[in-house]
Amino acid sequence: MQLDEIDFSNGMWRGLLTAEKSGASPTFSVELNGAVVEGTRISAGPSDREWVIDIPIPNHAIGDGV
Repeated sequence: MQLDEIDFSNGMWRGLLTAEKSGASPTFSVELNGAVVEGTRISAGPSDREWVIDIPIPNHAIGDGV
């Protein structure tokens, strides 16, 4: 699988997850400093082997140049 950034704005990171073959939606969790980042979403992408991942970035993890 490959994960590519689509956009980062308003505290939300969005990426496109691409698998080599089509299949069921992948399961995953996102952690920051050992804590699960709540509100992460996955939805269908442009093809049957792609998914759009939305990850809300906590305010304390955002700073100048980051």
